[in-house]
Amino acid sequence: MLNFQITDILDVTNQQSLRFLVIGDWGREGSIEQYATASQLAHQAEQLNAEFIISTGDNFYENGVESTHDPLWQISFEKVYHQHALQIPWYAVLGNHDYRSNTLAQIRYSMQSQRWKMPARYYSQIMQLSDKSDVHLIFTDTTPFIGEYWETEDHPDVFSQKPEEQLSWLKQTLEESQAQWKIVIGHHPVFSSSPMHGDSEELVKHFLPLFEEYGVDAYLCGHEHDLQLQKPDGQTIYLVSGAGSEVREADQKEMTLFSIGEQGFAYIEICDEQMDIRFISSKGKTLYELIHTPSSASTLGVAKSLNP
Repeated sequence: MLNFQITDILDVTNQQSLRFLVIGDWGREGSIEQYATASQLAHQAEQLNAEFIISTGDNFYENGVESTHDPLWQISFEKVYHQHALQIPWYAVLGNHDYRSNTLAQIRYSMQSQRWKMPARYYSQIMQLSDKSDVHLIFTDTTPFIGEYWETEDHPDVFSQKPEEQLSWLKQTLEESQAQWKIVIGHHPVFSSSPMHGDSEELVKHFLPLFEEYGVDAYLCGHEHDLQLQKPDGQTIYLVSGAGSEVREADQKEMTLFSIGEQGFAYIEICDEQMDIRFISSKGKTLYELIHTPSSASTLGVAKSLNP
């Protein structure tokens, strides 16, 4: 069970766009504003007609889950995100805290849940819009790329992984993709302005060249407990959505368009010609919005960061 590619032909008879929410670093048994953020996630999912949710990892704190019957599935997921509007597909990736226990349990939970979608550690999903343009979502498993997790016994499943095989798969998947929109998802940021972690040197080395060569439009991740949008030179925009519960102080650097340490999530709407990105707080306030066009460096910010 190394990788999967799935193709969905969505029922978009009366619409011309794909709409989804992005949330990460949330699984804290309902504590630290997880319930409040989940309530707002449900409200926005209903109001915006979201078709699915992307989870950017660290799905269960502090130490992942032990099995598909672990009580945390109910305490941190099913009973928190219980609203009808959230009974839509959740496409998830693994985070470093998930690697502290049985990562295979999160893959296997896909077989008994109607909404939890993690068919493998890394996989891709092609979604076709009504105008016949494709959105290619490519889900990666970034923890095995990060050197520090190989230095202790705290993340046992790392030692059975082969990041070079995943990198080969990522290159092949991007090379073969004919989609107008290419979006890669992982847990760790490539670029980050957070004082907690910052850029991931390993992903800058391995992912960035592929993103530039094959025209990746966006990279979505978590790990930093904040909301960020980074735009270095080139086509790719880098979004951090890791504020599903605990948050930390945010910061900015030269490439930063937006960053804030506040509970919330991102909303993305993609049509044939543009990607609309919004950051929404747990109180329902739109914190920042940006319009990003495909296969170009052109972006248009239409709101300001609300950092104090």
